[in-house]
Amino acid sequence: VDDTVHWRDRAERDELTGLLRRGPLLAHVDEWIVEDLPVALAFVDVDRLKSINDAHGHAAGDAVLEAEVVDFSQYQ
Repeated sequence: VDDTVHWRDRAERDELTGLLRRGPLLAHVDEWIVEDLPVALAFVDVDRLKSINDAHGHAAGDAVLEAEVVDFSQYQ
């Protein structure tokens, strides 16, 4: 059972940020709507991420994304 949970989690979540991927996220949102639960979503666009990646490498861009996730994780 632990292996199944582990592999399902790896399939459903982004490896870098730990956030749900689009498909699993939308499935959860559909469930919440059907159950008439309150739903709030935030779509975040990191300005100039491409230029950060180009100038400083993908590791720097990844660090920016990880920092944004940490900032927003307090609102879960």
